[in-house]
Amino acid sequence: MKKIIKEQAMDKEFQETLKKGFQTWIKERQKGFEEAQREWFPEESEKGFKKGFKKGRQEGQQKGRQEGQQKFQKVILNMLKKKLDISLISEVTGLSKAEIKKLKNSHRTKL
Repeated sequence: MKKIIKEQAMDKEFQETLKKGFQTWIKERQKGFEEAQREWFPEESEKGFKKGFKKGRQEGQQKGRQEGQQKFQKVILNMLKKKLDISLISEVTGLSKAEIKKLKNSHRTKL
C-alpha cells in the first residue's frame, strides 16, 4: 500500500514538473515570437502599441467622466437631502433648475 501511495505521489510530482516545464516552454516561445515580430515588423508593432495606448487612454477618460458624473450627482442628491433650495443648488453647480428637479424625481426613494 505504501508503495502505491509513493508511486502516486511521484506521478503527481512528475505531472506538476511536466506541466511547469510545458508552461515555461510556451512562455519562452511566445517571448521569442514577440521579439521576432518587433524585429521583422517594427512599424506594425509600433502601430499596435500606439493604437492600444490610445484605446486605453480613451477608455480611462470615459470611465473617469462616468465616475465624476456619479460623484457630482451624489453631491447634488446630498444637497437635496439637506433641504437646500434648488435655486441655490443651481447657482452652485451650474445646472439648470429643470435638470436638478429631474435628478430629484429620478432618485425620490433615496431622498
